[in-house]
Amino acid sequence: MTAPLEPASLEKVLAREGGYSNNAADPSGVTMKGVTQRQKEQRLPYFR
Repeated sequence: MTAPLEPASLEKVLAREGGYSNNAADPSGVTMKGVTQRQKEQRLPYFR
């Protein structure tokens, strides 16, 4: 059986997606560690 890919994938994303970003050229808008503001609002109970 192989190990799940999620931990390794998450580690790679967090390495690239460092912290807060609000780049006007980025269509996803405000992001924090790869999570967009829209995604956070949709999953708000999880983030509390």
